[in-house]
Amino acid sequence: MDEWITVLCVVGVGGLLAFFGLRGRTKKDDDVESPPPNRIADAANDTIQQTFQEEVSGIWRRFRGKDPAGDLADKGNSRDRR
Repeated sequence: MDEWITVLCVVGVGGLLAFFGLRGRTKKDDDVESPPPNRIADAANDTIQQTFQEEVSGIWRRFRGKDPAGDLADKGNSRDRR
């Protein structure tokens, strides 16, 4: 008798999982439109990338100079700390 209860529980849980699994798949909409391109965000992203590249190249220049430790320390100390 205990085996039948176990089998029924497994079948019931499997049925619930299949029901909710298939239910989640049918909710996807294929008619979703993507938003138009955001020119302001693209311009901001380009500015951020350019600033990052300038900062990295400045650090490499200081790293390859005559006094790398002193130059990098001066760069770190010159930051605006508000």
